[in-house]
Amino acid sequence: MKELRKSVHLFFLPLTLFLLLGFSGCQFQGIPASSLLTPAYLRTPFTLTPMATFIPFTMAPLPTDTDAPTVEPTFTASSTSTPSLEPSATSSPTLDLSASPTPDYSPTPSLHPSRTPTITRTARPTRTPTRTPTPTIPLADFRVVRPGPFSRVTSPLHVYGSAIPGADGVVYVDLIGEFGEYLSRQALRYGTGLGTPVLIQPEIEFSLTGASELARLVVYSLDTANRIIGLTSQDLILLKVGEDQIYTPWTQLEPFEVTLPKPNQDVYGGFVNVIGMACGVNANPLIFELIDEQGRVVGSTEILIDQPIPGYSHAAMNVMVPYQVNERTPVRLTLRQESAGRIPGTVTLWSVPVNVFP
Repeated sequence: MKELRKSVHLFFLPLTLFLLLGFSGCQFQGIPASSLLTPAYLRTPFTLTPMATFIPFTMAPLPTDTDAPTVEPTFTASSTSTPSLEPSATSSPTLDLSASPTPDYSPTPSLHPSRTPTITRTARPTRTPTRTPTPTIPLADFRVVRPGPFSRVTSPLHVYGSAIPGADGVVYVDLIGEFGEYLSRQALRYGTGLGTPVLIQPEIEFSLTGASELARLVVYSLDTANRIIGLTSQDLILLKVGEDQIYTPWTQLEPFEVTLPKPNQDVYGGFVNVIGMACGVNANPLIFELIDEQGRVVGSTEILIDQPIPGYSHAAMNVMVPYQVNERTPVRLTLRQESAGRIPGTVTLWSVPVNVFP
């Protein structure tokens, strides 16, 4: 404390003398009064202007002669209170963040890309397989596995396939020549049991007048009213001599898979709604017929089969077949295609029994 008081008195003494001399108008000759009364080590701090602010905040001891050159730097750095107050007010993080919207809202735009997964839920295309379900098409009940279409065969012809025996337990196998004549007809007896496919392996002998001839192999069966239950066929080239050239069939699937109507279903209102899948064997129309037990056609229509969806073999169909009856009438709904080649006739047929009402 004594040193502090001494430094204060020594510091204010020149100022007091200067003020007294200034007001009294006294002047010294030769050496200035400030040089006589002020020590050398106090002359430099006397020239500093912020003396009033320096005293209350700097409590450091009076510097020595060696420390005189560093008095001014210590004064600028010794303002410990003032700088500590100013940065605390100016460097508040809340004010800086609010004053700069660009850095503050830079994270908020990054939230919008996180919403893009909801927009990129274009998983709706994954529903397309469920929108177009393709049922499993079974193997055809009436089919020829060997020989395939346009195979070159000699006599005897060995046939492998399947068919459903008719009401009489018989499967019919015909070989028709290119002029419409029957080169061979066989009735394969398997006993009764309508609705169960059986394996057929007939051996067909034929004779030709020429070296070769186009022919059609037809396999079918009949119900009690002699209506065709099902039919399949294969066009062949018959050779008088030579070696057989057997080709595989294009497909062995059921050409017409019908889900409605069901067997023996009762239908009212003058229309039979046929829903299912179809795969034509040629480009000819698909013919729908309702045939009663007397062989009369009580209703019919025809359509062109649509192209199937890429990757599938069958196209969807939904057809209304009109009919006219006066009472309950058992009929057989048949779906068939006619030949597109030189030999006329039905080349494929599928049927189901239904009961139609006015």
